[in-house]
Amino acid sequence: MIALNGRELPCAAPPTGAITTLEDALIWSCPGPLLEASQPLPSRLLDAALDDFGLFGEPNLVIETSVAELEGPPALGNFDQAVVGQGSLTVTPLHMAMVAAGLANRGRIPPLQLAQRLIAPDGEIIPLEVDGSPRGTISPSNADSIAGAMRRSVLFGASRPALLPQQAVYGHTGVAIAGPEGQENAWFIGFVRPEGRDVIAVAVLIEDAESAGIAAEIGGEALRIALQHP
Repeated sequence: MIALNGRELPCAAPPTGAITTLEDALIWSCPGPLLEASQPLPSRLLDAALDDFGLFGEPNLVIETSVAELEGPPALGNFDQAVVGQGSLTVTPLHMAMVAAGLANRGRIPPLQLAQRLIAPDGEIIPLEVDGSPRGTISPSNADSIAGAMRRSVLFGASRPALLPQQAVYGHTGVAIAGPEGQENAWFIGFVRPEGRDVIAVAVLIEDAESAGIAAEIGGEALRIALQHP
């Protein structure tokens, strides 16, 4: 648990044991141990990683998207807050869906598409070409390590409400303190890798939530419905 602007930011769910590793911190979404493990990291490298995931710019989509205006790099301004997703770092659900997709694709964010195909009145399926190239973020091995922690978070950690019986779900759940009133917002990002199909990624934001688990539950349900529609 860490203190943030007079508020306490706990684990997203009560851990069932001691948090002794960075993986434990990810599984239970505990900001305190995550902050401790990140202390040797220079601010510029954290800001570079956030930028690599596209969190400082408008997502490239055919419809209008938005991004918060930053006065400067978040980690350079306040490293402790930036490393746990707080401070001046402001993102949209679309940004976080990009993060989930990047982790699902072993560190490469696929170019964004509003639609993959059109279905003509006669039933003909017309594929739509992808505009753009994948965006590199972190190494495949690091992405796999994070994905492994996300899987275990769904199996027995903070993201367990997203568990599905017939499909492996990878997820991360968290709580962010937002706005002048300090409301608690629940976040969930996750993905599935259905056999023979494209990866499905999701991001859920619940404002003024009672718990982080509700975001994970909705995220799991969204993935379940998406799996029913090839």
